[in-house]
Parts: sequence; C-alpha cells; structure tokens
Amino acid sequence: MAIGETTLRAARSYLASVLPTTPCVFSPTLSKLTGCEIWLKLEFAQPTRSFKVRGALFSIHSLPSAPGRVVAASTGNHGLGVAYAARLNKVPATIFAPSGANQAKLAAIRTWGAEVVEVGKYWEDALAAAKAEAVRPDTALIHSFDDPAIVAGQSSVAFEIMEQVPDVSAVVAAVGGGGLISGVGAALHYLAPGCTVWGAEPAIGPRLTRSLEQGERVEVVGFKSIADGLAARALSELTYEMCRRYVAGSFTVTEDELLSAVARIFLSERLLVEPSAACTVAALLQHRGSFSGTVVCIISGSNIDTVVARQALSVDPPAVAGQEV
Repeated sequence: MAIGETTLRAARSYLASVLPTTPCVFSPTLSKLTGCEIWLKLEFAQPTRSFKVRGALFSIHSLPSAPGRVVAASTGNHGLGVAYAARLNKVPATIFAPSGANQAKLAAIRTWGAEVVEVGKYWEDALAAAKAEAVRPDTALIHSFDDPAIVAGQSSVAFEIMEQVPDVSAVVAAVGGGGLISGVGAALHYLAPGCTVWGAEPAIGPRLTRSLEQGERVEVVGFKSIADGLAARALSELTYEMCRRYVAGSFTVTEDELLSAVARIFLSERLLVEPSAACTVAALLQHRGSFSGTVVCIISGSNIDTVVARQALSVDPPAVAGQEV
C-alpha cells in the first residue's frame, strides 16, 4: 500500500502544530572518521525523548472518531508516545509491554498517565494482549508500525531534515518494525528523489536485510538485542512493501558495535543515547566505505537504561570507532 504525498504533508502540517522541530547538528568527529559530512537528527529532543510520539499523535488524530480509550503494545518508546498523545487528547491509555522491558521506559510511561501491563516474553506477546483488549467497545489499538497514519507521522522527520540539510545525499534510520524508515523513505521519494535511504539493524535480528535479500518479508524469531527499541520479529506487509520501494539497503551491526557507538556518540558529541538510536552511527562507522557526500543519521531516542549506559561508557575510547581522532 502506498501512502500518498497529500497524507504525508497533512501529517507534517499537523505535527508541526503540536511538536517541536528537533535539531539536526553537524558532527566534525564523525565526519573526519568517515570522510563524509555527517549530521545527526536528534529525535530525543521530543517531549518523550523519542521520535515515536510523532506517529502516535498523528494516529490518534486520524481516527474517524474520538476513542474512549487507546491501547498499544510496546517495549517502551512507542508506549511513551501513545501515553503522551493520549494525555494530550484527554483519553485513557493502556500500554502492554513484555516482561523484562526497560523499566525506566515503563516508569516514564506511567508518569505520562498511562496504565502499564506487563505480559509475555516478547513484543509479539504484548501485541496479542493489546489486540485482545482492543475488541472492547470504544477502544482503539495504536499499532507501533502497521498503520498508515503511524508511518505518515514518522515521515515528518524527513520534512524537517530537508529544511535543515537540503543537500543531504543519504539518510540512515534504525529498523524495528519499519515504521520510521518506510515513512522517511516515502517522504524523500517526493522531496528529494536523489537521496538514498539506508536501514541499520542488529545483526542478531536482520529483518529488513534478509527481507530485501530474499525478496519477501522475513521473520526472525527469538532474538533479544541490547537495542530493545528494535524488538519486532518482522516488518508488516505495509512497511515491507514501502521499504522494498523506497529503501536502498540495510546494514547490520553487532551488539558490541552498538555499545561502541553509544560510547562514541557520548565521547564526540557529549550526548547519551540508547543503543537503538546509536544503531545508525554504528552502521555508518562499520560500513563507512558505502557512504559519500552529506549523510544524516537519525538518532531516534535517549531513553537508555542505567545498566546499559554504564556498560557502554566502560568501552575503551580508542577502540570505539576502530581508529583514533
């Protein structure tokens, strides 16, 4: 299913009225390391410290009528976005999360006023519980990526990038269920057809990489990455078809490379971000020969667990990017 330019622009217009434009900053260190001009799109500057609030807000805004309640499945950031959007719309929200999800994120969800229910081991277990709850009258399920309105909401990132770095030649986005990268790819198809869009994902869960290689949607079962925001087993039919059309390719990175990228971003930019967000920089550094010109890495969020932060910041600095600067 294609999402037309009119819908993408409608999402951009609405979200510009309710959310801030996030900064896009130049990185001299990453530019020197890669031989490219590297910019970082700082999505943690959103109220929920993640880009996910974009899609959540536009999804609720796009419902045919105001719901009495919304439900969602999330490992953290989508739940934060839904909780924030529900609060803004004065609607109760229940977020279903897998047991063992990032407790800092779950605590933040509760802070925004949503109920949190932990269920099952994986994100898919939480989704099944949310779908079961959504059959109740006047209850709407806000899916984290399998929803055209979610994808359109996430596409607003690309509109901002084009205003901030108009000569961008490539954009790198992390891949979980594919909502962000498919939205960005669709928007850039209209805004900058010459700009390529690349995915970045954990090597232990290479859903997009395998799907593009095999020419069909691939499910990867049973992985658990330190990039907890990239937990979906597979893209949806919607996001897969959009990625097949708009995304040039995808790179994988190891768990150690994810931690190293968190450390590199902290050391060079003095920004502490979660591994899911650092995935784009990890891919850039490990596959830098694949990039040229002006590259924007989307830094998707900063809701990092304290234990993971300590682990990442213990990485030996000279080894972070494979060379010293």
